[in-house]
Amino acid sequence: MGIPAAAPPGGTVFFKGGWLRNLAHQAALLEGEGHRVSLAILTDRDPSQTYGFETVHGVAVRLLADPPSTPQPPSSQ
Repeated sequence: MGIPAAAPPGGTVFFKGGWLRNLAHQAALLEGEGHRVSLAILTDRDPSQTYGFETVHGVAVRLLADPPSTPQPPSSQ
């Protein structure tokens, strides 16, 4: 669960997580296919640890769903 489970296949994930009773944190660097993306997801006042872990995972899925495309220069007309 969390960022590693949300990462696209075929890349490398370096991550660190931390949690207490009512918070969950994960930070990660994802590398693959010529891209490097870093992100940190922090929660607080979670009703349970499971809720915090699922929140981190859900945010990561949404952030990593559409990797940014490489910007293209404007076409000259």
